[in-house]
Amino acid sequence: MARFKNVSGEARHLGRVDGPVVAAGDVAQVDGDVTKVTDDAYILGAGDEARAWPKSTWELLDEPKSKKAGE
Repeated sequence: MARFKNVSGEARHLGRVDGPVVAAGDVAQVDGDVTKVTDDAYILGAGDEARAWPKSTWELLDEPKSKKAGE
């Protein structure tokens, strides 16, 4: 899974025009892994299933660190 923060300054649809709306500054979790990074986008998936996530709109976040038992 990949996590993206909406850095566009506007609410954006997630993935597709009819996808759920992510408000500016909010974080969305997306199924799939980043398979490639270009100068202007993160690419999730491969082949016909590949999708580009523009860096001007989405910031790729690190996975949250999981807490160890007992912490």
